[in-house]
Amino acid sequence: MRNVIALVAILLSLGMTMTAWAGCPDVMDATTKFSCTTIVYNDSGSNLTSGAVVVWDTDDTEFDRSGYPYVTTTTTADHDHPAGVLVNSTCNAGELCSMVYFGWARTNIADGTDNATEDTPVATSSVAGQAGDWGGTTGTCYLGMLLEQYQLDTGTTVGGEDLFPMPVFVNPACEE
Repeated sequence: MRNVIALVAILLSLGMTMTAWAGCPDVMDATTKFSCTTIVYNDSGSNLTSGAVVVWDTDDTEFDRSGYPYVTTTTTADHDHPAGVLVNSTCNAGELCSMVYFGWARTNIADGTDNATEDTPVATSSVAGQAGDWGGTTGTCYLGMLLEQYQLDTGTTVGGEDLFPMPVFVNPACEE
């Protein structure tokens, strides 16, 4: 207990809040993006890029049993274990990377394969590493809410192609 109190005292003396320590930034000015991040291990077997949608790896690493922060991509629409969106420009296979698990994220959308609509939930799609429209059925999970049907690189609002980066508010949940 003394160690915990000492750690909190040290963090507070350094000006850190518990939310900053947990990976959620304090708002520093009017342009601070609210994105809570954590470090995960890329267990997909291939390199991934910024905006890749990942799920908890419940197969070979048994996240459901071990709790190890291993993530991978999937081609299963509305996968049961959405984790978040990768932030690193390149996340090499077998390396640790940063992932948004709550808040705003530049997210790869499979807009040609699995069209998503603004202000509706998105989930994993049949395109690995990309989100699409959530099916909305009982017992399925989603990644978060598509904030705007807006291509972040070009500024266009008309989609229709895969690997279309759009803003998503990441907040994984499941429909009971």
